[in-house]
Amino acid sequence: PFVRSIYKGGTFSTNRWGFRDRDYEKLPDDATLRVVVLGPSYVLGSGVNDGEPFEQLVEDRLNAEWSGSSGVHYELLNLAMPSSSLVEISDIVASGRAAEFAPDVLLVVVHMNWHKVIATEIWHRLDAVTGGGTVPIEELSPQQKVALQELQNYERSLAVKSLELELS
Repeated sequence: PFVRSIYKGGTFSTNRWGFRDRDYEKLPDDATLRVVVLGPSYVLGSGVNDGEPFEQLVEDRLNAEWSGSSGVHYELLNLAMPSSSLVEISDIVASGRAAEFAPDVLLVVVHMNWHKVIATEIWHRLDAVTGGGTVPIEELSPQQKVALQELQNYERSLAVKSLELELS
């Protein structure tokens, strides 16, 4: 908490909660619409000065242009981490860390190629397990067969998602 440094050429400060952002109260008041933003280094604002990450610019603009007429105050909390993967972001959400701040919206910013990174990681792990060779399905334990089926289902879902992204 309350760290101030230079990170990748930009001033970098954290608040009392250890996040790169303004120092918000833990719980928002009733007139606040709170958004927790998660993602990797470009969401964190690597290389830009304090006050310049996109979520702060969006928050400032929403409050300048909409708060007066709507009566709603907007807060976008930056809980991003450098080099975070979708697995790490999922861990943050599952741990309840984001929920501690009582967000109305959870915004996860991801790179469109993350599904390819995940698939590549799975294949590297399989390669490590099999030594680059093959294992006859008859030699697999019941648990390994279930894991293989889950992996195949996951691979199919990645292929579908990849096709959807390429078509959009």
